[in-house]
Amino acid sequence: MSKIFISHSSHDNAKALAVAQWLEEMGWGTPFFDISPRRGLAPGKRWREALTGAAGRCEAVICLLTPSWLNSGECRGEFSFACYLSKPLIGVIVDPSVEIKDVPDELRSWQICTLVNGENRRRFTVHHDPLVPLTQVDFAEAGLVLLHRGLQASSLNPSEFPWPPPHDPNRLPYRGLKALEAEDAAVFFGREAPLIRALDTLRRMTESGEQLFVILGASGTGKSSFLRAGLWPRLKRDDRHFLPLPVIRPERAAITGQSGLVESLESMFREQKAAKTRANLRAILAKPEGIVELLTEIQTNAQKRLGPGAMPPTLVIGLDQAEELFGKEGADEAGQLLDCLNRLLGQIAHDRSSVSIPRLRVVILAVIRSDSYEQMQTARALAGIRQTPFNLPALAPGEYKMVIEGPAARSTAAGHKLTIEPALTEQLLKDAEGADALPLLAFILERLLIDYGADGDLLLKEYEALRGLEGSIESAVNEAWKDPTREPVVPSDEATRRRLLNQAFPALVTLDDEAAKAKRRVATWSLLPQETYPLLERLVSARVLLKDRRQLVDGQEAVVIEVAHEALIRHWSHLKSWVDINREFLTWQQRLNTTMKRWQKQHRPAGLLLRGLPLREAEDWLKKQPDSFSPDERAFIVSSRLRKVKERMAAAIGVAIVLWLIGTTTWLWQKGYNLEQAGLKVQSLVVSIHVPPQMVEIPGGTFQMGDVEKMGELWRNPVHQVSIKPFNLSKFEVTFDEYDRFAIDTGGRLPEDQGWGRDNRPVINVSWDDANAYAEWLSQQTGHHYRLPTELEWEYAARSGAKQQTWAGTSEESHLGEYAVFLDNSGNHTAEVGMKQANGFGLHDLSGNVWEWVEDCLHSTYKGAPQDGSAWLEQGGGDCGRRVIRGGSWDLNQEFLLASNRLGITTVNRTINLGFRLVLDLEY
Repeated sequence: MSKIFISHSSHDNAKALAVAQWLEEMGWGTPFFDISPRRGLAPGKRWREALTGAAGRCEAVICLLTPSWLNSGECRGEFSFACYLSKPLIGVIVDPSVEIKDVPDELRSWQICTLVNGENRRRFTVHHDPLVPLTQVDFAEAGLVLLHRGLQASSLNPSEFPWPPPHDPNRLPYRGLKALEAEDAAVFFGREAPLIRALDTLRRMTESGEQLFVILGASGTGKSSFLRAGLWPRLKRDDRHFLPLPVIRPERAAITGQSGLVESLESMFREQKAAKTRANLRAILAKPEGIVELLTEIQTNAQKRLGPGAMPPTLVIGLDQAEELFGKEGADEAGQLLDCLNRLLGQIAHDRSSVSIPRLRVVILAVIRSDSYEQMQTARALAGIRQTPFNLPALAPGEYKMVIEGPAARSTAAGHKLTIEPALTEQLLKDAEGADALPLLAFILERLLIDYGADGDLLLKEYEALRGLEGSIESAVNEAWKDPTREPVVPSDEATRRRLLNQAFPALVTLDDEAAKAKRRVATWSLLPQETYPLLERLVSARVLLKDRRQLVDGQEAVVIEVAHEALIRHWSHLKSWVDINREFLTWQQRLNTTMKRWQKQHRPAGLLLRGLPLREAEDWLKKQPDSFSPDERAFIVSSRLRKVKERMAAAIGVAIVLWLIGTTTWLWQKGYNLEQAGLKVQSLVVSIHVPPQMVEIPGGTFQMGDVEKMGELWRNPVHQVSIKPFNLSKFEVTFDEYDRFAIDTGGRLPEDQGWGRDNRPVINVSWDDANAYAEWLSQQTGHHYRLPTELEWEYAARSGAKQQTWAGTSEESHLGEYAVFLDNSGNHTAEVGMKQANGFGLHDLSGNVWEWVEDCLHSTYKGAPQDGSAWLEQGGGDCGRRVIRGGSWDLNQEFLLASNRLGITTVNRTINLGFRLVLDLEY
């Protein structure tokens, strides 16, 4: 396959043949040019069309610079088209009458060498009948050396990188489930075409001023290896055009972590011999333009090293596993990093608009899972920044052959014989199927090499002994348990091992907020149960887990541990079954951690401890799964329980005193309080008695609002697209237990419960004014802003965002009873909140149980409605004496529960089927 194109004038055919001969002798393969004996153009075929068709495999274009080439419109057209395709260009002077000043300006920024000047010559004999008679052409050896270096800089061939790395002579050519690093570029195979496309795109972006390049791919497609072992070493080698900084992985400390922004900058300055301390870097980053100041200095240092007249190279900031920027763990530092990038790109855009050449040239390259990309698209810090997505598909079947055999060939060439039996390759290719084929294949090849590679070959029978791709995981785990008495000693019986591992799994696995897919979680070693340490150490030795020392958010270093790859979560039978069984618990535990971390961050105020239903949920889970809680989680629940006990004791004493002072019967009868409510009244005289509702963070996104079910009523139409920013919505409808505290504290009325019971049932008989008064009171008690949801927010949450569900949780009418309390299953009264399944966002009872007030005034249609999530009030003829209610209720059929259904009633209306839930505005 041709990797190099030669652009030349027909007057210089002999020189073109000589260059082609040299390329083949040096191992670059047969180049593509119009008179090539083997790869020339067919009659009537033009260079432009040929290059277009082969653009995906072209690594470089060589322009043979002669007076004929410079004066040829066709040659200059070829050159311009190569620029358009963003191909690396190498100008080669092959005529003594051509001077540097004659070379096109666009070509001077690329490699230029001369094959004319020099005493040591290399002679080539060429012939191509009838175009070129037998001719001798000689070039300067020094120029050929420079040409070879230029081609190396643009080549993607792994053979152009050293193996093994000089600092790691015993490095294995198969890296298992670990991502390949820059030093593994020599054994990174199978991604040639995407690498060419990605590099071409990056070159084009530097010319057009685009700044955010996003590589998308499903889990298991090798995105991290593509970034680290594919793109990064090739960008680093092309140092006249690119300067890639050490890759950032956000984890839980995107700024100060071991692979955070500060570490990346510190390493870059150290490499440039202009070292800065971490303290100095943090101080500069704290300034509004700190990131611009630091990167400008790095770019200036690099430009000086390139010599006078050199253009500044484009800085490339790499973000690996960028989905970690949008998780709840490490959100503070992730937000700081996004703000830094926002200021950086904003400053560059300002510079570009004010001067012809921007002072700072930067491209941000982010690698993110496809199912998390929407979070990046809707991130507030990246709003207005053009994103260039790049899809990294799964490997094609034929490319797996290079992944299997390429590293073995490099090992053999380096003197460490390693051959792959053809039958083994054939079997591996048959088994390499599914989304996780690549990581599992890497895992089995590493296992084969470790267990059987010492004799210099890997055989099919050895693969069969490991029971294939899937069986290799179980084999590795079983190998870890062999000889339980050796150090570290582990239990000999499987049941005990499973019980102990189940204690560690909650710290190692989390669920994706929106898709509920299981993902890796980095755990701090010291927070895991000590009795699990021996088992975990054994699994680290088996390469199932990875253990490392990293810097945490608070700046302290700690030992951490994580699952080696997410593919293991899906294919290690023990871990997979544990996730499936404990999915509900993991979802709840994530919410608990969000609340707990806010409590810890704000210096543990009593007002953020669990109360009411959330506390009862926590106590129930603690009873069911006592081994699945970290010490911090236990401490948070215990502190919440202690507060509850203290409040009850104080209330009991207060009630006794009040009853003694004012007389029991008359006072209770006048206020309508039972004994517990009387205790709350006394308690409210001393401390706040509010119970903050349990909130769920709803990610931003876009959806179709209105009559997507085509019911036909005007008041559901027109259907319109709405984009909404993230917000917090209460998981449940506001309960009597929560609302009664407001009424008792403020001396207001206690709503009637119709004799159905209070506690965890949704509050009813409350007006729109009552609901707003409760939100204002709760905001005063907590210092956070609560409000009613807008109609757009409500419907977006009910439809699970872009899933566009017909009812909250499902679009299948036959499944509605699993998600909603309505006429068919209510028993003619409300149900306790949360008795039905949650929808895709983790919200309960959006369809059914009780109607829910929203903020919006009533409009007869959606004509002119907002499209940004805001409330629609008087604008467009809104009737604010009537407000919208959504969701349907316990006494209505399924048609009234549709996510598009809406009614408007007066703000003072109180009914037995009407309640509300709240929004908590996000704080930035």
